[in-house]
Amino acid sequence: MEYREALFYNQLQNKEVECILCPHNCKLKTNEKGKCGVRKNIEGKLFSECYGNIAALGVDNIESRSLYHFYPGSNVMAIGTNGCNLRCSFCQNQHLSQNTNQIFYSRKLTPDEISELALRHVKNIGVAFTYNEPTIFYEFLKESAQIIHDKGLKNVMITNGFINSDPLLDIIDTIDAFCVSIKGFSDQFYQNEINESQLQPVLDTIKRIYESGKHLEVIVLLTPKSYDKKEEFVKLVDWIADEINADIPLHIHRFYPNLLVDSAPTSLEILEEFRQLAIERLNFVYLSNIEKTERSNTVCPDCMQLNVDRSNEYTRITGLTEDGKCSNCNRKIMKNLEVEEESENRFHQSSYGEH
Repeated sequence: MEYREALFYNQLQNKEVECILCPHNCKLKTNEKGKCGVRKNIEGKLFSECYGNIAALGVDNIESRSLYHFYPGSNVMAIGTNGCNLRCSFCQNQHLSQNTNQIFYSRKLTPDEISELALRHVKNIGVAFTYNEPTIFYEFLKESAQIIHDKGLKNVMITNGFINSDPLLDIIDTIDAFCVSIKGFSDQFYQNEINESQLQPVLDTIKRIYESGKHLEVIVLLTPKSYDKKEEFVKLVDWIADEINADIPLHIHRFYPNLLVDSAPTSLEILEEFRQLAIERLNFVYLSNIEKTERSNTVCPDCMQLNVDRSNEYTRITGLTEDGKCSNCNRKIMKNLEVEEESENRFHQSSYGEH
């Protein structure tokens, strides 16, 4: 196992350290690990245990990363490691995010090797840092993203948004698109359901990303404990519309049972109910983690023309100009795309580590 000295930590007295990568700000004695499970105090220095330990790697359609307005129909290579700085009982990737004792099965890769793999895949726009929380493999992400950026590829970060301001701003220039997952709609939910975390740092991250000018989309996972919190959900939607932008795409993500939560999947009726609440304020609302339907399509909010058809295994750009405007009414829909006439692209299954 290769240890890499961590960035963003303070050395304290008696060989204690304070990790300042995420808002947990864990203070650790020698041999203690942070809440993420992969950052460890070794004799007064903080080290990452997951540097280059790739537990999942695959090439997927960009839409499988819940990015619908960023080069729709393109492919992106996705990578992830082990561990997470949140502990969600409803996690959909808990075998990676909440498993820090099986790093031995990971595939060891360097940042250069990651970029070379990304270049080999046809019509691949770059690399998505995902599967588990990319923040906790920050050092590897930072080095890889710079190399990928220098080679003219795109970097995408799928994140829970629980990261401090300085680390976020230190990588933001090399990350082209962010998809931020909101786990619940209140501080109380984060405190009670997600290892004493907070919602506000996530909202701060969303605001900083938007202000940076980087592409941004948001995911909300509807868990069994979210169904009766419609008022809180509406407040969140209002915050996105009023404090960020009503054009920010929102993905309402379907929950499926896992080893820790034995509950039925979110019903389509509940998903649609929450979608209707969201579209009262937001212009682009999608249902995700379900079979593709017309609710996955991009439709112009002004003239209702179909812009991008995702209702089957193909993504088809049908009603956008080359500069991302609605071809019928000229409304701006998206800025990151490469339009080919009747563009089609088939979904690609993971080639390593299917999740």
